Amino acid sequence: MSKIMKNIWSLPRYKREWRDICALLPAYLPDGANGSYILYEDGSVEQVNFSFSWVLDDLFAYLHSNKQLLQRQSRRITAQMGNQRGRRLPLILSKDFCLVPIRVRLTSSPYHEANGYVRLNKVEDFSEQKGKSGCKIWFTNQLELEVLDNLYTLRGNMALAAKMQEYLREEEGLA
Repeated sequence: MSKIMKNIWSLPRYKREWRDICALLPAYLPDGANGSYILYEDGSVEQVNFSFSWVLDDLFAYLHSNKQLLQRQSRRITAQMGNQRGRRLPLILSKDFCLVPIRVRLTSSPYHEANGYVRLNKVEDFSEQKGKSGCKIWFTNQLELEVLDNLYTLRGNMALAAKMQEYLREEEGLA
């Protein structure tokens, strides 16, 4: 096996298979520590024993970006589109990799929640849950995820992400 192949396999799965990620989620691990779960296209779930923010930073660094840069880009795009919304904006790494923010669990403070991300092009459908608060998201691989966002918020976040991606595609076409 070549050195390059050995180096690739020594990377964490979320770096090796980043194109197959469906969702990135903060989680309380079984031992009570903060960690992360990553849902993949093949239906598997990876438990990462690092905080969600660390995993995001690590993945973005691997993809030659960072969260602050992506947030600035999202604010710039939404401002150019005439949308003044500034919180929980989608993060676009490329035309095929757009992360849409979702609320996945409450925290000890009633005014804060833990946010995760779903890949826009991996989401097939979503709907309000019957008899429960929040929504259910179905991915292209039939995997399901329950989130705390209401239907209005989730629909708005998905639509904004799609508009932002389209805006970037048009901007690339003009360049």
